[in-house]
Amino acid sequence: MGATLISISRLTHTGYAALFCGDSCRILDAKNKTLGEVTISRGSYCIKNELTTCAAATNTLKVLTMEDLHRQMAHVTPSAICEMLVKGMAEGVKLDPNHTTMGQCKSCKYAKATCKPIGKECNPK
Repeated sequence: MGATLISISRLTHTGYAALFCGDSCRILDAKNKTLGEVTISRGSYCIKNELTTCAAATNTLKVLTMEDLHRQMAHVTPSAICEMLVKGMAEGVKLDPNHTTMGQCKSCKYAKATCKPIGKECNPK
């Protein structure tokens, strides 16, 4: 079955809301009317509707490089991508066997350079 990724930040930026409770997530409009409910399946919130069912029925796999998967999956680590593929958590995509590794991601490198490390101890003043 295919998966639809939803950006919660984009959802809230446009006036919608996401309410996480228990093993489900409700999507609400600006008037707090429930537009849909998403439940957890294998550790991820998965939308189950006719579109994803139809997409899964075609059995088409998109072959992507590790760099492409890294960018499209919100810059998660290559090891996490491999684990998701092995466990069947990312459906509809396949890792290109000729591009299973990647170099340094410029966006990740920049983000690491601009973040301050968290100290192990609190030094009260």
